[in-house]
Amino acid sequence: MDLIEKVLHGNKSGLCIRKWIATELLHMKVTKRLLDELRAGAKKCGQSLSQYCISLLSGKHPRAAFTPEELELLRNLKKERADVLLMFNAMIAEFAGLPDAERMRVVINGKSYDWWREHLITALEFFDQMRDRVISNAD
Repeated sequence: MDLIEKVLHGNKSGLCIRKWIATELLHMKVTKRLLDELRAGAKKCGQSLSQYCISLLSGKHPRAAFTPEELELLRNLKKERADVLLMFNAMIAEFAGLPDAERMRVVINGKSYDWWREHLITALEFFDQMRDRVISNAD
């Protein structure tokens, strides 16, 4: 960030974003089989046929878009991460003035940690499910 800020301050005109406007048309005749492959690839990547072909011609390798189920798993992963950070910050605040022996007693026997224990078990089950899904998709 410091480097970007230094460059922007040194450049009196500010940050310039170059936009390449497409002005040329390209018409191609392709076989039915190739067109079907291109359409299938575009659909798999969540792009229009034109965007997909431009990506291929630019030397890029478009990747498959996430399925709705995979997007939901990623959203859950983000939520779990936020919950674990919240738990960590709450523990730091609560344990700030306690001696070490008292800290362990509170975590093991404390009623306020029942919910967190259940939540961590749920989170671990979710992570296992995510791992199993990734492994099964790799095969």
